Amino acid sequence: MTATVAALRFDGLVAGHGRRALTNPLTLEFESGLVHAIIGRNGSGKTTLLRTAIGLHDPLAGKVNSVVPVSYVPQLTDFEASVPVSALEVVAMGRPLGERWSVRRRRARETLASIGLETEATRRFFELSGGQRQRVLLARALCADARLLALDEPTSGVDIDAVELVWTAIRELTQRGCTVLMVTHDLLVLPHVADRTWVLVERELRLREGGDAT
Repeated sequence: MTATVAALRFDGLVAGHGRRALTNPLTLEFESGLVHAIIGRNGSGKTTLLRTAIGLHDPLAGKVNSVVPVSYVPQLTDFEASVPVSALEVVAMGRPLGERWSVRRRRARETLASIGLETEATRRFFELSGGQRQRVLLARALCADARLLALDEPTSGVDIDAVELVWTAIRELTQRGCTVLMVTHDLLVLPHVADRTWVLVERELRLREGGDAT
């Protein structure tokens, strides 16, 4: 039997704001190559936990262990609409800063093509639809060769007609060997997208019974 490989592990991790703990000490693992969804009530600490898991917030106690490169896609509402960058430039941001622009541009174009957005490469990022923008951000993470992708409400601000395209892109990432850890409020899609569903309740992160995708 092949041993389960964890892309991410919490060892007594306590996440919180300032000195206020939002979780009890958490010790658990996230299996690689799967979509892990975190759900819970508003204000329960889901986003704080996600950001702590990838090193954007310091834990109040314990530690996070990850053995793979990590990339983060925040909510679309966190982006400044006045920034005049193209879809290609956004994707290229995922590449190492010291890499030659010709190489970064080629990799960015290849990645945009892989998600069906090659024709939008020169368009301004904020001229794109919500669904296209979210797919561009997913492409940036893919272009960065991330093996662990953290998503905060990936369909927030996305046009209803494009939501399915976003979920399809997320599933395709795991088929390429990426592990996805996401916070979402879209409970209806969980049986079709999430391989594991975790519930943050009473400061504990619990694997929901029947949390495997069906």
